[in-house]
Amino acid sequence: MATILCILAGGESKRFGRSKLHVKVDQTPILQWLCEKYASLGLDACWLSLAPDQPQPSGAALFDKIIVDKQSHQGPLNGIAELLHEAQPGDALLVLPADMPLVSCELLAVLNNCLNLSDQQSALMFKWALGEKSGQVEPFPSAWRAGIANKIVDQAIADGKGGPSQIADHPTIGKTFLHFEEDEVQFKNFNKQADLKPLSELLGQSLAV
Repeated sequence: MATILCILAGGESKRFGRSKLHVKVDQTPILQWLCEKYASLGLDACWLSLAPDQPQPSGAALFDKIIVDKQSHQGPLNGIAELLHEAQPGDALLVLPADMPLVSCELLAVLNNCLNLSDQQSALMFKWALGEKSGQVEPFPSAWRAGIANKIVDQAIADGKGGPSQIADHPTIGKTFLHFEEDEVQFKNFNKQADLKPLSELLGQSLAV
């Protein structure tokens, strides 16, 4: 069974005004930067999820495999479904959108370790235990078990659901709790170009197009 980092990068980026994959971190293409950042986890592979009409972005060649959605812009669950079907049963997929550069290696390691606590879990998501967000589930990053998760995700898509948060209450999807408010910054993403400056300050590196 392999553990695979999967970067979701097939979104429309409507509010951003152009592909978010044009973003660079200290002049390094964001996909390249993400590959290099998470290399220390020592995972078995790194996959990239793209939309079918999407030109190959800078940095894509560094990924072990590129998985293309069957349909364009149908929501992140569709990207997850394609990743699950490409994987071997039992593989653990750590799924992270390309626009969440503040997620730490430690956070992904927690996901992987908690998913492996039970072979009956189809997926694992973070859930806030305290503070204003108490009870709220974070759909990304999340971990998915190929095989057991496939039918659950496929059925959700058939039911018209597009995002992981819409199936977070499924009994086979586990939760691991977040207790520290300072962890909240790791779940920030950039939707507009105006988001790059505050995220740069949090990251301590320049995010720019």
